[in-house]
Formats: sequence, C-alpha cells, structure tokens
Amino acid sequence: MRIIISLLLCLVFVSCSKKDEQIKKIEQDLKVQEQKLQEERSNLDKLAKQKEEELNKAKDEYEKAVKENNETGKYPGKYPFASARKITEDDLINLPEFERKVLKNEILARHGFIFQTNDMKSYFKEQKWYEPKSKNVDKMLTDIERHNLEIINAYELKNSDKIKK
Repeated sequence: MRIIISLLLCLVFVSCSKKDEQIKKIEQDLKVQEQKLQEERSNLDKLAKQKEEELNKAKDEYEKAVKENNETGKYPGKYPFASARKITEDDLINLPEFERKVLKNEILARHGFIFQTNDMKSYFKEQKWYEPKSKNVDKMLTDIERHNLEIINAYELKNSDKIKK
C-alpha cells in the first residue's frame, strides 16, 4: 500500500512539475508577445506623430496658398483650387456638407453670382472679395469650373442616394 501511495505521490509531483513548466513556458511566450506589442505600439505612435506633422505642414501650406490667392485676387476664397484645377471625388470625401456647398458656390461667387438661399447670401456677404453682379454666370465659367461643378453635383447625387437607402 505504501508503494502505491508513493507512486501516486510521484505521479502527482511529476504532473505538477510538468504543469509548472507549461505555465513558465506560457509566461515566457506572453512576455515575448507583450514586447512585440509594445514595439508595434511604439512604431504606430511614431507613425501617427509623423502623419500628424505631415498633415499640419499640408494645412499650413494650404492656408498660405489660400492667403496668397486671396491677396492676388486670381482665385479668392477658401477653396481656390476649385477654379484652378480639376477636382476629384477624393477632394470631396472628407468635407462636411456645408463646406462642400461653400466649395461649390465659391466657383459661382468668383464670377459675381447673386445667391438666392439665405445661407449662401449670408456666407458670401461676409467675404471681402465677393461682389454680387448676376443671377446667371454660366457663360463666365471656365471648362475646369464646369467640370468641377459636374463632379460636385454627381457626388452629392450619389451620396443623397446612399442616405435614402
């Protein structure tokens, strides 16, 4: 009987010993994974900081360009590029609805369009460069401006369908 008890105790001891080894192995694996995660977090933090710096630089350059455009009078307003180059959907994706409306109507305002809606009347009344002259400026628009108005209208139509669904 003592032999059986001794054997059982040995089995329990060996079993516990193996469990301890397994636990130590798991702990080591977890430490390695934790170190890897900390390195990844550090890399992501560095990348986020770099992207934030790039974004701030781009914002500063954009604000400088807007200021220069407003001073020269060539393409005044908050979105001078809307009259200077063809825009894409990427230019519109992150713009809030009101800002997209301003971008679109700035194209018309540069030619002296007289606005009928109160929000645009109020907005452009506050712009030093804006001079209301005509209810129809279609003939004054450049090819780039026509293209951009079409892109904006198509984008708005596409997104209004998504909202309705």
